[in-house]
Amino acid sequence: MSDEPQPGVVEAQLTDADGVAWSFIEKYYVFDADVNVWLGAVYPFEVEVDCEIVSRHADASGRDLVTISTRPAYVTTETGRDQFTVTPEQLV
Repeated sequence: MSDEPQPGVVEAQLTDADGVAWSFIEKYYVFDADVNVWLGAVYPFEVEVDCEIVSRHADASGRDLVTISTRPAYVTTETGRDQFTVTPEQLV
């Protein structure tokens, strides 16, 4: 957790179905409302981000995939991306 440029700003990463890691820089409470977890946490650790399912499909090899949007959580990458293709196992 960093206190610069603002207190409680953290970086979280989402690895998509193709193994590409996407970074999100947000206030800690976007990912977890319990500040005590963040202050004593050993990094890295898993967090949850609210999302909505945009579509379900299979790739050319038959692997099940899900396209999600992180827009409900107001979480985007630094470039504004908010849709990602993940595996069903990544969803809670």
